[in-house]
Amino acid sequence: MPANIRDRKSGRAAFIGVYDIRGRFPSDIGPVEIDHLAAAFAEIGTGAMLVGRDVRKESAKVEQLLVRGLRARGRSVIALGVQPTPAVGFAAAHFECTALALTPSHNRLGYVGIKGFGSSGEQFSREWEKVRRLYRQSVESTRPALPGRRRPSPHPRRAILEHGWIESYLEHVTQNLSSSLSIVTDARGGAAAQVAPRALRKMGARVVALHSRFSPDFYGLSPEPTRENVRGLARTVRAERADFGVTFDGDGDRAAFVDERGRWTEPEVIATLFYRYLSPSGQPLVATVDASYRCEEIVPTVRSRVGARFVEATMRRSGAVVGFEGSGHYYLRRWGPNSDGVLVSCVLANLLERTGKSLSVLADQFGPIYRENRSIDFDSRVEAVRAYQSIRRRFSGNRASRTADGLAVQSPSGRMLVRLSNTQPTVRVTLESTERRRVRELGLEFEGAFGRLRAKKKSLSISGR
Repeated sequence: MPANIRDRKSGRAAFIGVYDIRGRFPSDIGPVEIDHLAAAFAEIGTGAMLVGRDVRKESAKVEQLLVRGLRARGRSVIALGVQPTPAVGFAAAHFECTALALTPSHNRLGYVGIKGFGSSGEQFSREWEKVRRLYRQSVESTRPALPGRRRPSPHPRRAILEHGWIESYLEHVTQNLSSSLSIVTDARGGAAAQVAPRALRKMGARVVALHSRFSPDFYGLSPEPTRENVRGLARTVRAERADFGVTFDGDGDRAAFVDERGRWTEPEVIATLFYRYLSPSGQPLVATVDASYRCEEIVPTVRSRVGARFVEATMRRSGAVVGFEGSGHYYLRRWGPNSDGVLVSCVLANLLERTGKSLSVLADQFGPIYRENRSIDFDSRVEAVRAYQSIRRRFSGNRASRTADGLAVQSPSGRMLVRLSNTQPTVRVTLESTERRRVRELGLEFEGAFGRLRAKKKSLSISGR
């Protein structure tokens, strides 16, 4: 019996993760599951529930089902339409409402997801345990959904939609920032396709916007902002003689950059640049374990598990004001708790203007990173866990040590990090060395040890300067 059928009967809700909901539609998350989720979300927070979504057709279907289920249970719902996830979080804080962003982020087409925000604008963390419990109660209940008592909404629907709140969001991401640089954006038709160019132009930048209309299939491109997916952006940056280019993931909370030469710029470079110009003296940079270990050679660094809630918690404990994930999430405490690709592109444009230096010059000061990322996908979380445990057993001993998230393996060729994805049934492997050829040696070592763990799909990226 498929795992999702077992979960439907037992209410285990395996698709409710550590900090969001993700699954395939409708095999993992279908109309029945969404109705039970509506029953759970109806009890989270008070007042109106704001709902925004990404561009996918699946997300539009989830929006219809979820809004119907919430309203059937008496919850006042305001649909914000297609918006970047960080803008949905901003709206939650702006109107002091609970908000849901319907997006599986960078997952391939066919997936759906839900991220939640409290009235302070912070992403759900412990709330997911309550959602899981309420979901299970709804599954176990035999009572049909009945219209309940409508909760009072502090802001009428018309007032919110006519308030021009997106203008307030644009003011938020550009406040006290200006830049006259030339910038190329490419959101690949995702949720940031229209907002990002507007924000940069509001600063005074000259913007060339690629794929600036919403596209449910991202113009046939990947919603993942990786090195392999910026070639078109790089060509346009060179052709336009722009100062830099920026691309975003499907829901706009991640950003990736190329310099004025069209060269991929590592997230570590961007993060340390932010640290040098935004962080008070004595405060560390927070980096997730999958980020390059060259960070420690450049600035004081504290490591965190991968994931927004873990980065934010580590930043609070350490007093840091800048944090980042190796995947391109950046957390700038001055502007709030959430990762925001649109905001980050505005801040970078302002810093480059202030320094008068090109992005390539600043990147070359950081030095080379030679790295390869691999993803080994499985059909279920159970299979991924078993594979990860096998890897741990294989590398147990003096060479291996547990990190904040995963297993670090030291080799004469370099360092290997193996960890479980928090959002997919995937084992992620990061290979890093001080020399390009050493990375290839690490890859051969990994393949020799785990040749039987066949990846259905691999995402390979070797980068360096």
